[in-house]
Amino acid sequence: ELLLNLTAEADSRRPASKVSPAPVTAAEPPPVFAACGPMGTRGDHRGEYFPCSDIWDALAALGAQRALRIHPLDFRRLYEVDANVGGCNHPSVQGQQRMAEIARPVVERVLGWSESIT
Repeated sequence: ELLLNLTAEADSRRPASKVSPAPVTAAEPPPVFAACGPMGTRGDHRGEYFPCSDIWDALAALGAQRALRIHPLDFRRLYEVDANVGGCNHPSVQGQQRMAEIARPVVERVLGWSESIT
């Protein structure tokens, strides 16, 4: 409920866009995007310590219990390319651009966007 309230508050402050998201009805809960990686996953020089598949399994079970629409965003292999690693082991600008490229088709499909936001 808190997430829904924060989302609604953020939406009220967002400037108008040319792209309208798909309407969410009372019978259909809003989607939840569950991102995992790149830190602590494959290619991270500090090791693989973050079990994305376990996290997604737990979220799927929670989603089934609470009728949530959970959509995974998989950034696990991002650090296999050294240029994607930035300062303090966070994604570099190139890494963040790659994350956007990975997330974009999922977000567009789930939200029903048919036009790109640039």
